[in-house]
Amino acid sequence: MFKIMLFIVTLAVAATAQAPYNNFKFEPSYKSMFLIEHQNNIIPKDASAQLQSKFTPSYQRNYTVTDYNIFLDWYNVLKFSNLNQPYYKFDAENIISLNIDSNNSNKITLDADTDSLIIKSVTLIPDNKALTFSIKSDSMTISLNKTYQKATGLKISIKYQYNRKKFTGILSAPKGYVDGRGAVTPENLIYTMNEPDMAFTWLPCDQSSNKKQTMTMNVRVPWGFTAIANGLRQSVFSDDTSSIFQWRTDIPICLYLINATATKFDTYSHWYHKVTNPSETVEVQYYFWHNDLDSSTNSDGYHARNVYKNVTKYMEFLASKFGEYPFEKYGLVAISPFFYGGMENQTITMLYRDYLRNYNEGVVVHETAHQWIGDLTTCETWNDIWFNEGGADWVTTLWDEYDKGKSASVADFQNFKNHYLSYQAFSNAPIYGVDKNDAFGNYAVIIYEKGAWVYHMLRHYCGDTLFINAMKDLFQTYRYTTINTEQFKTFMKSKIKSPLMNLDTFFTQWLYSAGHAQYIVYQNTNNFQKDSLFNIRLVQTQSMMNAPPLFVNPIKIDFYKNGKISRSDTILNNKKDQSFALKIPFMPDSALIDQDFVLCEVLQVISSITDNGSGSPLKIYPSPLSSNSNLYICFDTAELPQSVEIIDSFGSKIFSTDNVNSGMLILAPALFPNAGIYFVRLNYIYKSKLEKISVFN
Repeated sequence: MFKIMLFIVTLAVAATAQAPYNNFKFEPSYKSMFLIEHQNNIIPKDASAQLQSKFTPSYQRNYTVTDYNIFLDWYNVLKFSNLNQPYYKFDAENIISLNIDSNNSNKITLDADTDSLIIKSVTLIPDNKALTFSIKSDSMTISLNKTYQKATGLKISIKYQYNRKKFTGILSAPKGYVDGRGAVTPENLIYTMNEPDMAFTWLPCDQSSNKKQTMTMNVRVPWGFTAIANGLRQSVFSDDTSSIFQWRTDIPICLYLINATATKFDTYSHWYHKVTNPSETVEVQYYFWHNDLDSSTNSDGYHARNVYKNVTKYMEFLASKFGEYPFEKYGLVAISPFFYGGMENQTITMLYRDYLRNYNEGVVVHETAHQWIGDLTTCETWNDIWFNEGGADWVTTLWDEYDKGKSASVADFQNFKNHYLSYQAFSNAPIYGVDKNDAFGNYAVIIYEKGAWVYHMLRHYCGDTLFINAMKDLFQTYRYTTINTEQFKTFMKSKIKSPLMNLDTFFTQWLYSAGHAQYIVYQNTNNFQKDSLFNIRLVQTQSMMNAPPLFVNPIKIDFYKNGKISRSDTILNNKKDQSFALKIPFMPDSALIDQDFVLCEVLQVISSITDNGSGSPLKIYPSPLSSNSNLYICFDTAELPQSVEIIDSFGSKIFSTDNVNSGMLILAPALFPNAGIYFVRLNYIYKSKLEKISVFN
C-alpha cells in the first residue's frame, strides 16, 4: 500500500460544519516520489528506537470462514447528509459461511467492535433458527444449535447496526468537506479502509490472521450514487429512490483487502490484453468525480486520463516478470479525503485524489504491483509485512529500470537509502516483527525502503534471471494464499543453489536483525611494471542497537581509470576486520566500494597509491579541512610531481594543475564546493600518489 498513516486520524468537515474533528491537516512530511505509500506519514524525529516483539502465532479458531455475504445500507447516511455528523448509524448484515474444524464444538467466537456494532440477531440459515450470543471486549461468542464434530457448510446470518464511535474502518466526508490541501470533496463520500485489521470495527468477522475467503458485497445507496467493491459487478437493482449494487469475487481475499466505496462517480475503462493470450482481456475500470477526467474541464487540474494512461503497460510488464495478471478485473478509484497515498484493495486500488493533479507514477506502479505481491500472495502475519511493502517498492524500481534505464533505478535506491539513513532512530529495529501499528507509521522506513533493499540485494546476490524466475515461481506456488518470512527463505534456498552468500545468514542479518554495516576502508596500490596490487582492508564499526557486530556482505569494488569504471571485483567480507589483495592490470586512478550493490555506509576512506611502498614524503594540512580554509600540499622538492589533481568521492576530477615548481601548493577553499571526502592525486612519470582529505562546513 502507498500508505504512511497520518497520526491525526479524525476528519475535518467543511468550515461551516460543526464537528469535533475540524482541525484535520494533510501535511506530507517528505516530498520524494519514491516514498510510495507512506507519502503522507509524519515521523517524530526524536522518537527513540524500540525493538518490537518477535513473532507470536495468531490465535487459533475452531472454524474456517469460507465466504462472507455482506449488506451495507448506506442510503440514509448519503441521502440525508448524516456525514455532517461525527456519529451516525446504518443497518447491515453479514452472512458467514464456515466449516467447523474441531470436534466437540458448540460455540464460535468472532471479532466485533462492541463499541460500534449493535448486534440485533444471529440466525442459523436455512432454517432461520435464532442463536444466542454474548458480547465481550471486541468479540462476540455465538452458541451453536448443537455440538458439532468436524462439519462443513454452516451458514450464519448476523444482523446488526453500525453505530459510529471510532474514526477507523469506515471513513467518510460530506459534500463540501475541505481537506488540509484546500481540496473540496464534490459529493458525499463513504468507504471502508481495513488495513491493518480494522474490518472488525464495522463487520463481525474472523480477523485472527490474514486468512482468505470468497466474498459478496451488497451496498444500498441513494439513486444517482454508485457503490463499487472487489471483484465483478453482478447486478444493480434500482427503484425510484435507491440502488443496490452487488459485487462478487470467487477468488479468495483477505479481510484487510476488502473494500466498498460509494459516492457519485464517473467512470471509463481500458482493456488489458493478457501477455499469455492477447485475445483474452481484463477490464481495467477507473472511478472518479465528475470533471476529474481531464484538466481542460477542471480548473484545479485533476486529470484522471493522464494519470491512468499507462496502467495496462504496467500490468503487461508485471505479467511478463511474475506471471499473468491473477484477478477477474482491475480498477482504480481516486478520492479525498484519504489518509494514505494508496491502498491495494484486491482488484480495486484506492488513490488519494491529489495524485490526479500531482501525477506520481511511482504510486500507481507500486499499487498495481501489489496485485501480485500482497494480494495474489499475501504476508501471513503483520510480522511479514515487509514482503508486501518492500516488495512493491522494489518492483517500482524494476519498472523505472525498464522504462527509464539503469540510472533511474540506481537513483531510486539512493533515495530509499538516504531516507532510511535520515531516520536512524527507527533503523534500530529489525524489519521482521515490527508492531502492526508502527509498520505504516514510525517504522515504515524500514518496512518499505530497507525492505526494498532486501529484494535488491537478493537479486544481485542470487543472479538477476534466477531471482526474477524464482519470484515468478513463488507467486505460482503460493497463489491465492499467504507466505511467511521463513517460507520465503526456504523457497529461495530451494531455487537458488549458488548465491554470493549463505541465505540463512542473509535473512538473519537483514530481516531478523537491525541496522547495516558501517565501514572504515583502508586501501593502497603498489605499482609494479605490468600490474598493480590493490590492497584493501575493511573494518566494520557499526554499534547501533540490535545490529550484529558483523554483517557478511559481498562487496563490489569499482576501479576507476580516467574517471570511468574500468574494472569491478566482488569480494566476500565475512570478518569484522579483513584484508584483501587484488591484482589489477593497470594503475587505477581510484577505487571505491559500490554502494549501489549493498546497503552500507562508508564512514571513512584512507587511501594511498605508491611505487611498491616507497616514495617521497607528502604532507597535507589542515586535515580535516574547513570549507573556508586554504589547503596546503607539501612535497619533497627533490622529486616534484608533473601534475596535481583533486578528485571527489565519485571519482570525478574537479581540479588539475601542472604548474608545480616549488615544494608547496596552496589551493583555495572554493575548490571544495561541498563537505565530504576528496582525494589529492600527485602524478609522477612512473607512479602516482593518492591521499584522502575530509572537508567539513
